[in-house]
Amino acid sequence: MRTAQFPKGDWGKVDKVILKEVKNTLNLPTEASNNYVYGQRKLGCCGLPIATKDFDLISEDSDLCKEWATEGRFCFLFVIRLRTSRTTNLLRKKNQGKAIEVSSLAPASSHFLTDGAYTRFADWRFIHRARLNLVTLNGARPWVKDNDQRCRRCGYRQETLSHVLNHCSRYSHAWQLRHNSIVDRLVAALGRRGEILSCNQAVASSDLRPDIVFKKGSDIFLIDVTCPFENRKSAFAQARATKIAKYEPQILSFFWMIWVRYSLALLNIHVQNLNNI
Repeated sequence: MRTAQFPKGDWGKVDKVILKEVKNTLNLPTEASNNYVYGQRKLGCCGLPIATKDFDLISEDSDLCKEWATEGRFCFLFVIRLRTSRTTNLLRKKNQGKAIEVSSLAPASSHFLTDGAYTRFADWRFIHRARLNLVTLNGARPWVKDNDQRCRRCGYRQETLSHVLNHCSRYSHAWQLRHNSIVDRLVAALGRRGEILSCNQAVASSDLRPDIVFKKGSDIFLIDVTCPFENRKSAFAQARATKIAKYEPQILSFFWMIWVRYSLALLNIHVQNLNNI
């Protein structure tokens, strides 16, 4: 590229061939947004370089390089800005940007893109389609006329990704396994940092059963795992608010119990002092 032995048009042909093969590797259909392939990796996309853009940046005849010749990090910053812009455009898409918006909140959500850790081939073939809401389901094809959108397993009126992952009763056992696996990993991690008081047990006089009651120092944490569908950030905020409202009376009862025990302890100390006198 630096010697400009091939014109920009040839690099454009290279981009098209690579893009097609990458989509095949990710098990993505042709209608999948290219922004997922070219977007910022830390924001949930693949971060594939674009040959034509790199040609513009490192070519000796590039106007950009001439204008910014004194900026040593210009090329790097420009690529980051370009990838971030593509990710933003992907998040704005009504259909394909829903789930990826939540995945973009934490780089840990995309750890498997580089090393494939904890990812089976079946997971790999599913995860990229699911992130873009492109799994071939009956309810995911609204443009098909007279299409039967009912769920093939339970008969629900619309077979969407959110229904399959979070609402279809035929997969209730899979929900439980998913939930329990998360709880088990939290227990293993928290056990080295404090004391696990209970797991899936009723506390105090309430019927509520938090997944984990964890104690670290003088602080007690009620941890209850939930797995909402990744329908924008608002879905996660709503799930969090629901859990807080559910356990708020329990937290208040803990405060009451601690205050009563503290008052009784002070009373016992006072009685002992009187006896000593």
